[in-house]
Amino acid sequence: MHQLVELIVGSAVSVAAPAIAGAAVKLFQKLRFDVDEAKRRKIETTVTDVLYEVEEWAAERLKAKLPVNSGQKLSRAVTKLVDKLPGISEAQAEVLVRQTLPLLAMGASWALRRKDLADASVK
Repeated sequence: MHQLVELIVGSAVSVAAPAIAGAAVKLFQKLRFDVDEAKRRKIETTVTDVLYEVEEWAAERLKAKLPVNSGQKLSRAVTKLVDKLPGISEAQAEVLVRQTLPLLAMGASWALRRKDLADASVK
């Protein structure tokens, strides 16, 4: 009788193991996706916040009649992002800034995007 129970339990475990492993893999993928999604949102929020901070900084400088140019603004944004997002390189921060500017209707890239949108609507 003991051998029969071992055989049944062993067979059940052999049959169920792939299903359990598959469920575990799906669970870990889901958890990782949620973490990645949360991280993505945090990065987006941080980039947006930094860009608005830099715009405020630039506005204050202009009010004080101090010069400010796009290179200074980019450099300041990149430095802030590298400080606020551990593990991000300056090159990655610059890409994030350049990709986000048109989405926030900031920078010269917004004018180009508006022109592209206008051209697309005419076609």
